[in-house]
Amino acid sequence: LSFRANILSHVLTLYDPVLRCNLTAHTVRLVATRRT
Repeated sequence: LSFRANILSHVLTLYDPVLRCNLTAHTVRLVATRRT
């Protein structure tokens, strides 16, 4: 269980910047659409 949780944590840390980047791009897109 600990080993699996460790792998899951590592994967989440790996994907965190990607998710954050996508979220930022999505927010920017929403703001840009709202301004137009």
